[in-house]
Amino acid sequence: MGVTPYKLKSGQKRWRADTWLVLPNGRSVRYVKQGLPTKEMAERLLDKARIDAFEGRYFERKKRNGITVQELWNIYKPICIEQNRGWDRNKAHVAHIMEHLGNRQAASLTVDDVTGYREKRRTEKFGAGKTPSVSTLNREVSQLRKLLNFAVQARKLDRNPLAGIRGLIVPEDNTRDVWATEEEFARLLEKAEDELKPILLVAYDCGMRKSEILSLKWSQVVLRGEERGFIRLSSADTKSRKPREVPLTRRVRKAINALPRSMSGYVFTNEKTGTRWNQIKKKFQRARTGAEMEHLRFHDLRRSFVTNARKRGLPESVIMRISGHKTRAVFERYNIVNDEDVREAVKVIEAGQRKELEAAKKRKRGKDTVITGATAP
Repeated sequence: MGVTPYKLKSGQKRWRADTWLVLPNGRSVRYVKQGLPTKEMAERLLDKARIDAFEGRYFERKKRNGITVQELWNIYKPICIEQNRGWDRNKAHVAHIMEHLGNRQAASLTVDDVTGYREKRRTEKFGAGKTPSVSTLNREVSQLRKLLNFAVQARKLDRNPLAGIRGLIVPEDNTRDVWATEEEFARLLEKAEDELKPILLVAYDCGMRKSEILSLKWSQVVLRGEERGFIRLSSADTKSRKPREVPLTRRVRKAINALPRSMSGYVFTNEKTGTRWNQIKKKFQRARTGAEMEHLRFHDLRRSFVTNARKRGLPESVIMRISGHKTRAVFERYNIVNDEDVREAVKVIEAGQRKELEAAKKRKRGKDTVITGATAP
């Protein structure tokens, strides 16, 4: 009883905490913890168990730490749906986590469990024989950590067993350098169906996310004649949870003005259902196929807005304010700089140099004129 040492087959030394705990009702239960790396840790765990037993929290803590990953998800799922923060994507990620780790006790999860999960997932194939990408696996592991963080906040776990563990997220290179020029966008717009055209215009000219566009309501649109107009997004409407105003170009204002006002209150509505569009994937695929732009994704239109705005001289701080990018690191993933930009940079530098030299010459000529005028007889 108490704290005692023992050796593993490998010869490593470990410590065991073993004692009888007396509960407030007089009942005794045995407490045993093995595999502890130090004597100090074993003693601290023993002291903690005695305090929990004395205060009547021993079985409460034991029950809390015995909850499974699936049980945690059953509690968190309604909250996740209510918040609607990427629910469709989270649902797919969680399904794989529950399949492999749902029956595991959440408090006992280790980095080895996550590594094993990744290895199993890499052997699974879907679609045309493809396996999950590194970014997909990272999103799934990230969702697991969010679930565990929620469990701690909800007092279902004492701590997140995966908190602070490095190596859970594998480095990935998933940046895209795809963006559409004005000419390419015109080709895409020409091949798009009439219902899709105003949606594409808002994405390309305003840099809004697809979810923000499809959920847009007339109450958020402010049109003031032919010269001014903007979309007002509240903190609840944006991914960054920060309100912002998005200015409208002339062609976007014209396209929105031409749309019928539906009873649902949404700007972009499906004539068949009378309410907002939930999916425009097939319509967009048909448009890009007709325009011979199979490489283009809908989200690349947002990237195109950022890149084109920067190329046209708009300050990056203003672009970030319009697009709603919260950090510069994320903004840089959307701001594509190519060789042409570098060559143009040299022209700008040289033009600036010439401008400064000309200004210096003018100042010198002015001084010479003043001096000459002052000394003239």
